[in-house]
Amino acid sequence: MRNIGGGIALMAIIVLNYEPDPSALSAKEMRIATVIVGVLDTLLWLVVAISMFFSLSDPATKGLDVMACILVSALFLLTGLPALLLAWRDTMPRLAFALAIAFPAAFVLLFVAAIVAFA
Repeated sequence: MRNIGGGIALMAIIVLNYEPDPSALSAKEMRIATVIVGVLDTLLWLVVAISMFFSLSDPATKGLDVMACILVSALFLLTGLPALLLAWRDTMPRLAFALAIAFPAAFVLLFVAAIVAFA
């Protein structure tokens, strides 16, 4: 637990001391990257949601599959879809890219949490 707190403190220091890098991506490049990651997010969401909703698992665990489908859909609606909408409207490219990256990161964290919980 101590490492997590140190990591959060390090991230806070990095964010607070942030200075724009002249070699950073331009708004157009950020928009293109957001659209690419957003399309991949959408594909991941569709594959997971459809496979969970139509899974042929045991009826006793069907509820868990449906709940996983709902959680992944909610996660996509909170991160992936707003990222695509912001990129489409060409507003706030950094926020859009951060939201697009947040979906797979949160998905991996939830997947690991599920593995630990049911192992």
